[in-house]
Amino acid sequence: MTRLRKEFCLGVYNLNYDTVALSALNGAFTGFDASGQFAPDDMANQMEWDFVYHLHGSVHQTLVGPFGEKLRWVDDLNAEFDDGHIGLSLDWRSDDRPFVRTTLVAGGFKLDQLLVEPYSSFHAALVRDVYSADAILIGGYGFGDEHVNRALQNAFVERDARRPALVVNWSPDDQDLTSSRATHGLDS
Repeated sequence: MTRLRKEFCLGVYNLNYDTVALSALNGAFTGFDASGQFAPDDMANQMEWDFVYHLHGSVHQTLVGPFGEKLRWVDDLNAEFDDGHIGLSLDWRSDDRPFVRTTLVAGGFKLDQLLVEPYSSFHAALVRDVYSADAILIGGYGFGDEHVNRALQNAFVERDARRPALVVNWSPDDQDLTSSRATHGLDS
């Protein structure tokens, strides 16, 4: 990653909650300012590609406010974190379904979970960036998130489908290879 960063303008969309991408790209913009506040204006005006956006949340995020209304970034993983209080921090979304506010997007109804900030802005940035990227490197992604698949597919259909793209993946011998999974048009 360090070598890629030296040679290319690099942006990473991390679907995991871990810190690996942050460790590899120390100092990259996360969508949060120096005080830990979500910075949507800075994201929208980001002219450089030096970023790591956690599309589905991060272990560095904590809820703040009496009902977990906002997310804050915390560098120190030994600090106290709040991932919400069931029943106290409900948010009503599609079809009047209640969702607990959380720092992690996981499980079903991901599109509903992405409706709140910062996830909405991260997803919007993904859609924008797949159109403007000169090349795309996909590492360790199993193509299981339809919102990500569709962002990639739409960009490849609308732009030159021969734009450079490389998929790097590994699977155990007892698991289907990525190339044999249903990727809804991304495999062509």
